Amino acid sequence: MSNTILETRIEEYLAYRRSLGYRMTTHEAILRCFARFVSSRRYRGVLKRDWVEAFADVPKNVAPAYHRTRHRIVRDFARYWATCDPRVEVPAPCEPRIGYRRQVPYIYSDKEIQLLMKAARLSRPYRLFVSETYATVIGLMSATGLRTGEATNLRKEDVDFEQSLLSVRHGKNQELRLIPIHHTTVRALQAYARQRDACFPLPKSDHFFLNGCGGPVCRGDVDQSFALTRQRAGIRVPIGRRQPRAYDLRHTFACNRLLSWLREGRDVSRSIHYLATYLGHENIKDTYWYLTAIPALLDLVGKKFERYATQSLRRAYP
Repeated sequence: MSNTILETRIEEYLAYRRSLGYRMTTHEAILRCFARFVSSRRYRGVLKRDWVEAFADVPKNVAPAYHRTRHRIVRDFARYWATCDPRVEVPAPCEPRIGYRRQVPYIYSDKEIQLLMKAARLSRPYRLFVSETYATVIGLMSATGLRTGEATNLRKEDVDFEQSLLSVRHGKNQELRLIPIHHTTVRALQAYARQRDACFPLPKSDHFFLNGCGGPVCRGDVDQSFALTRQRAGIRVPIGRRQPRAYDLRHTFACNRLLSWLREGRDVSRSIHYLATYLGHENIKDTYWYLTAIPALLDLVGKKFERYATQSLRRAYP
């Protein structure tokens, strides 16, 4: 027997948050898991603090961050429910993460990106169209910094070849974002579109990127394929570090854009706002998260600082 009160409140909470523009994909999955957990233990009535603590600790052999995520999501739901029912017990916040360190992303070189695309095209000799799909997705992500889900969710109407624009309608914040693209990217997408239309004159989906059955390619497909492609391309990191991901192409794009601006002599402190808009960030600090102190970047910044220091000394001691 299910806890209908809990399930009803979860539905109300999800609907409320989505009305504010949140996607709530992860929240829905965890809250529904929480509802099953409660029902399996035959708990009834309003939410209790002990339920949340027990639910958060259930998974074993997982990272502590996953326990905190489960706890935080259910606690947010409890706070919502408590506004209309004082009997609901809101659990205390999780202890802060002690010693947390940002995982260093992998910044791909231009040669490595070419190797990845080549490996993707050779990965399925018996399914050439599928191979070309993954190769084109890799190229598009490296050229635009799109999130994996943003690339796979593109529809045909979202790719404007004449204006050299992408319309991202399914981004993280659910806001329309226009992405100018280079003419070489346009040509690559046009070549893929011709091959796609030849293979599937009547596709099952209006997505721009299709799988071998004419349906849409999902983010999980790209991530799984990329792991194999990376191995075939021979891109590995030392043991103990996280293996490179498709999402690191977004980090690579951000770092390369900063490098280009420094080489052009542009004011990075002003231009960084353009990068934030292009990447779809509402807060500039989210953009800085994608920047990594790679050697080429440190070399340019160091030379720029040396010039500044020399000029300052000359002004101080003419």
